[in-house]
Amino acid sequence: MRKTRDEMRGITLIALVVTIVVLLILASVSITVVFGDNGILQLAKEAGEKTNEAVQKDKQDVQNLVADIDDIVNPPVDILEIKGKVTENTKAVDKYGNKIIIPAGFEIVPNGTDYVEYNYDTNEEGAPTHIPTVQDGIVIKDDENYFVWIPVGTIKNKPNDERGKTSDITLGRYTFDITKKWIDSSNCEIEGTGEAHLVQSALNYADICSETGAYQELESSKYGNAVAKSLSTFLTKANMQGGYYLARYEAVKGQDERVKSKPSNIDTAPWNVPSILAGMVWVNITQQDASIESQRMYEKNSNFETDLVNSYAWKTAVVFIQTYSKNTTYSKQTSLVKKYSLTGERSDEETTDKVCNIYDMSSNVSELTTETYTRDNDLSPCVIYGGDNYHNDYYVCNGNYLSAPYINSTIGFRTILYII
Repeated sequence: MRKTRDEMRGITLIALVVTIVVLLILASVSITVVFGDNGILQLAKEAGEKTNEAVQKDKQDVQNLVADIDDIVNPPVDILEIKGKVTENTKAVDKYGNKIIIPAGFEIVPNGTDYVEYNYDTNEEGAPTHIPTVQDGIVIKDDENYFVWIPVGTIKNKPNDERGKTSDITLGRYTFDITKKWIDSSNCEIEGTGEAHLVQSALNYADICSETGAYQELESSKYGNAVAKSLSTFLTKANMQGGYYLARYEAVKGQDERVKSKPSNIDTAPWNVPSILAGMVWVNITQQDASIESQRMYEKNSNFETDLVNSYAWKTAVVFIQTYSKNTTYSKQTSLVKKYSLTGERSDEETTDKVCNIYDMSSNVSELTTETYTRDNDLSPCVIYGGDNYHNDYYVCNGNYLSAPYINSTIGFRTILYII
């Protein structure tokens, strides 16, 4: 019996509908397989992250091995044997075997000089011996500038230390518990109960932040801001040498027009002078110029590099502070002064912001960094950290972003120094 043309069309239409339904089902399955929580893309992302973690761990292991071999070939000296300025980069160890490298031309500032305090080591009666140890924040200086050693890696503690025999401080970009919700402006969120993925000794921070969030530390930037001179070199050297130096003070303009890390001596408000005077905290400067000035702090030097502080250096310093100072919530601290002030020791003890011998990370002026905010195209790529004398909601570790040409009397900067 022959089928009519209408019957043939009906069968063809039904077949088409069935085919479309099957294709939709297959498409749905494919989308789930590819894009689902346990899909191919997610698994590939996780595999990539694990591979990157393994690569970084291997690099760190190699760096540690190289450093260990170098210590055998060129053993460090006891820190108490160093008298005056060293003529070459000098490796030393404190009483507990923790390493510090003193750069050529610098000396260790003794306890009681320039308000330096070394109180970690104690005698049998519990009184401080004032012997410098890395837990205190060892201060070095040359003719004009002061820096504080920020140790990274495994730190050996004194016997019966409540922190344990050792404390581990990883050089990283941390996200701190500013809002008590285990999430911050770096767009790094901790799942579950808020327990840190990477266990550290410090309090009030969550996890090491990835480079995929809104705030990133880039090797190069298309956004118009300055980046670190060589981020990879800084990370490699700091890890190999067990630490780096953070400027003890906010940047001050010197008589020679170069940046200094020393106490300021002029507290005239910046808006009352046509330009920043020598001796003033250096504000009203763009992020690019702050980077240039930081890098030219010591020109033609083969012993070390200086640069504008990066987010690794800033946040690791805060972890160090929260581990070894009494201020275990320093990441949340706002400015102790409410007007433009000198950087350093103040006559009013309550407004003096000093932790681990470092001044004013939370106070006086916010500080430019090399970190990049990437979610506003090139409109606001520059990131500042730290409290200032005007805003009540600027903390040590919540990043605020601004445009590349922006300047303000409440924004300054700080340098870092690392051995090369």
